[in-house]
Order: sequence, then C-alpha cells, then structure tokens
Amino acid sequence: MLIPIHANSDADTDKKLATEITDKKGYAARWSVSLRTCDNWLQRGLPHVKASRKLVRIVVAEADAWVHQQFHTQRRRSAQLHAEQEGGR
Repeated sequence: MLIPIHANSDADTDKKLATEITDKKGYAARWSVSLRTCDNWLQRGLPHVKASRKLVRIVVAEADAWVHQQFHTQRRRSAQLHAEQEGGR
C-alpha cells in the first residue's frame, strides 16, 4: 500500500514534495522479499517511522536509497523504467 502525501496544493511543488509512504508488508512486496527480511532490514537500519509499538511506516525513497547503498542494487522495474525514459528522449 503506497500513500502519496502532498505538502502543498501548488502542482509544481506537489511533484517535488510528494512522498510515498508504505508499511512493512507493502515494502516487502515492493522488493519481493518476506516480511522477516523486511524486519531484518529494519533492525539493520532501514529508514522508517515507528508511530507505535506495531505501527511502522517506511518512506519509500529513503528506504530505496538505503537498500541500494547496503546491497549495491536497485529495483529492476525502476531501472527498466529509467532506461525506457532515457531512450524516449
């Protein structure tokens, strides 16, 4: 589950400030890993916000940057989309 959050109503500003936030289940699905792997990543320092004992939210852009830094990888789908966008210009 990805939730876009908009900090402003101005369209140009929205594009810059829009943030995707998800829960552990959504982030695990994003990377095709188990919830246990996601829990392990959280223990190792995956950026997140813990609103309560059971409520964890993950800022997707920050977490993706952490995964890329830790494992020197990126999501295949993102890489393919980036390549398609570069090729279309």
